Amino acid sequence: MPEQQNIDQEEKKQQAKRIRGMVFFGFYFIFFLVLIISIRSNSGKPNSTPTNPTPTPTGANEDITDTSIFKGITNQNYHYVITVRTDNRTVIYDGKQYSNKSMFTKIADGKSIVYYQVGDNYLEKQGDATVVVENPYENSQFWDVELLKKIIDRSTYKEEDGVRVYSLDVVDFMDYFYPSIEYDGFSIAEVEDNQVFVTVKDDMIAKVEMDLSNGSQYHASLTNEGYQTLNITLEYTDYGNIDDFAVE
Repeated sequence: MPEQQNIDQEEKKQQAKRIRGMVFFGFYFIFFLVLIISIRSNSGKPNSTPTNPTPTPTGANEDITDTSIFKGITNQNYHYVITVRTDNRTVIYDGKQYSNKSMFTKIADGKSIVYYQVGDNYLEKQGDATVVVENPYENSQFWDVELLKKIIDRSTYKEEDGVRVYSLDVVDFMDYFYPSIEYDGFSIAEVEDNQVFVTVKDDMIAKVEMDLSNGSQYHASLTNEGYQTLNITLEYTDYGNIDDFAVE
């Protein structure tokens, strides 16, 4: 039975992608038909000013396989600020990473709490002592580095004012973040893409802004859980300049 469920789920995913493809094909067919008619109707008019074709931005409509922009993060030496906005709530994590440990302040609900992370263990600063606690990060699955690599590696982008704009369709959103949730191929085909904005400085990621609201709203419509608004901003600075620190 589990194997049959997996087969059924995969068929639904493929059906959803086929439907989205048909929707996009129909849109572009109509677009080009109108364009051709317009060109023909204006073909007899003189062109008063010469025009030059607009160059295609680097990376547009190309598969991206180079994730070397993550090398600064992979080296685990940087300062970071993570801002998560869900509906009417904002949570900020301001910290520094050195090797396999980090120290960060979580700012949420009018409180600021200092935490350490060493490997998979978390410690909360309580006065002069540190106490072992559960993972204090919320919604951290959305900024997992390996998942970000996958999103960028499998997406195409266009460049706008030095910012790479990646599109993440809702089929992939559901497959990446909620693989166990079943969905209807027809309903998901109508959902607009999510957007991921990546700023690269000195060949390394400086900022990632993710607007995942479309996917989150669709997930919430299926499960009655989740958010209508889901925006995440990741900012990275001081690559290679973080000194070692003690966990106190």
